[in-house]
Amino acid sequence: MKLIVAIFLFVFSPLFVLTAQTIDLEGVEAEDEFRTGVMLFNSGYYNQAYMRFEKALSIKPENRLYRFWLGRSLLQNGYYSAAREVWMRLVQEGYKADFLQSRVDFLSRIYYSSDEPYQKRNYVISHTLFQNTDRGRLLFSAPMSVSADSYGGLWVPSFSTSEVLRFNANGREIARIKSGYRGFDKPFDVLPTDNPNVFWLTEFGGDRVVKVDRFGKETASFGGKGRADDRFWGPQFLAQDKDGFLYVTDAGNKKVSKWTADGEFVLAFGKSVYPFPGFSMPSGIAVSGETVYVADQRAKAVYTFDRSGNYIETLTDARLKGPEGLFNRNDTELIVADGQMIFSFDYKRKIFEPLTDAGSSGTRVTKAVTDINGNLISVDTEENRIDFFCDINSLYAGFDAEIVSINTLNFPKTEMVVSVSNSLGEPFVGLDQTNFTVYEESAPVADRVSVFSADAAEEMTVSVLIDRNLDEKKYASVFEYLAAELFQRSGHNDRFYLIAAEGKPVRLDEIDSPGTAPLDDIKAFVSEMAGENQPAPTPRRLDVCLRDAMARLETAATRKAVIYITNNRHSETQDFTLYDEQNTIEYASANNIGLYIVAVDPDGREPSEEMKELAEGSGGLALPYDDPAGIKKIVEHIKQKKTGFYLLKYTSASDGDYGRRYIPCAVEINHLSRTGWAESGYFIPRDF
Repeated sequence: MKLIVAIFLFVFSPLFVLTAQTIDLEGVEAEDEFRTGVMLFNSGYYNQAYMRFEKALSIKPENRLYRFWLGRSLLQNGYYSAAREVWMRLVQEGYKADFLQSRVDFLSRIYYSSDEPYQKRNYVISHTLFQNTDRGRLLFSAPMSVSADSYGGLWVPSFSTSEVLRFNANGREIARIKSGYRGFDKPFDVLPTDNPNVFWLTEFGGDRVVKVDRFGKETASFGGKGRADDRFWGPQFLAQDKDGFLYVTDAGNKKVSKWTADGEFVLAFGKSVYPFPGFSMPSGIAVSGETVYVADQRAKAVYTFDRSGNYIETLTDARLKGPEGLFNRNDTELIVADGQMIFSFDYKRKIFEPLTDAGSSGTRVTKAVTDINGNLISVDTEENRIDFFCDINSLYAGFDAEIVSINTLNFPKTEMVVSVSNSLGEPFVGLDQTNFTVYEESAPVADRVSVFSADAAEEMTVSVLIDRNLDEKKYASVFEYLAAELFQRSGHNDRFYLIAAEGKPVRLDEIDSPGTAPLDDIKAFVSEMAGENQPAPTPRRLDVCLRDAMARLETAATRKAVIYITNNRHSETQDFTLYDEQNTIEYASANNIGLYIVAVDPDGREPSEEMKELAEGSGGLALPYDDPAGIKKIVEHIKQKKTGFYLLKYTSASDGDYGRRYIPCAVEINHLSRTGWAESGYFIPRDF
């Protein structure tokens, strides 16, 4: 509908001049709905934003900017297929074609390719660190090993300079650690600990293993030169099992020794016991589950043992020339450094396959690992180089990024939360301000952009969803125990929402800094759900309750999780009517929320298969309430979960026109040889 408004102008003349101006009232209404939708989206309210974009498109169905944002809201709400269809139509129309095609390709690759046959990987070098810097400064000499930390960085012992170097995810040196004036005695291998500033180190020349902090101060040590089982004659590589026991290969004594985390000797193995021929030159070592893998460089083989040192079998391949460093990758494969080659041994398929072309890895690769971002990193001790590899498909695909929220409440100061993942959809960590460029209205912002990584901290925001379809009085003590364990193991900056699950979610309370809350108060609060004054629960709508619990977390730029305490009784027809299981998983994945299921089953059964699929599909866990590891296992899993979230802060120079003008923006990510791009936009509040 259009309205013609007549405006009469008196210009000191006997004549009146009549002009006409056309106002598109429908366009004004659509733009107002769009503006509200953008502001809701940038505040993390994706479902409400979706409804606004739908309303705007009902008025102006061909507006491509509105459709672009509709696709974004569908994606964040877990409707991947619908988002892909919206964007594919825009690509066909030539709107943001290159950018949206990359998003469509990403969704197709991650969420619709599960049935594709196994594809051989081919790693290529994306970056190299050489012995000397560009300015001629010696960086390292004879690097014997490499280890990855949980922040995207690396530890590298420099054998000839008696130092341990630490690099960030961009390959920049951030620490150079020496022990005293002379440094370490021929440092060989580094094993990081749970403390990011403490590590174990083998001293090949000192015949011992030391525990060192970031200042080079020794806090523990064990071993010493000798031929006894608890002594060393050239210790090399280190490994640690799931219970914290340390394993050390000893080339001179041709053995492997096992130690407690406190440095107490446990056992040694390696002598010939039929059918095991005995070690001739043990080198690399890795542990996966109950199996210990030990490379023997001279035998050109990898031997396997149980954790008590009992021989299991020998792994060989005609292409192995002299395996050295070993690395257990996610309990799925063994990475083997072997001269000029790097191999993978698949635990299930029981085969070796090359990850790199012959010669491309160097002359003598002594160790290769994958970092937390999935990059393959190797050290060549003879060529004095550290090589960063990535799968060739990942190199061309680059990063997938999404601007998940923009805060302009203090405009022109602007805060932007960006989510970055690799080509496999895994969160990418360790980036800093050198990796991001922010654009507004097609031009880089002039102000310096500050970047803060959510993965650098351990804060978490959790919705605790408690099933009310139980005998509340009977299980109240169980709830008290679970809640008390959860809150006591949490940090001072964590936040929790408590929600009762029934016909509709009943929000009970919000707790900040739960680690400081008195235990008795927590117990009393949880017991309130079973109190006599509480109304009887209505039939449970699990899909609605889970969606509400997750929606509470949308705006958090921290580690996010929903912990669902349930009676383990579920029905697909009753529990997932509005949102099915797949959409629930996709919603959780789109917002990087892990689902954790704790089953309170009167018969002591494990969580149901449906609940296990829900948890595993979102990257969470499902376990019974009496699991030996208990809530500690869940809290540790949440704390270790990567987010890929980055908070970008800068001062905008754009004119917001008092909240009437849409400001398009974008972020470019560059890391080594890979790039990524994300587009968004915002309106400033109308009171500016």
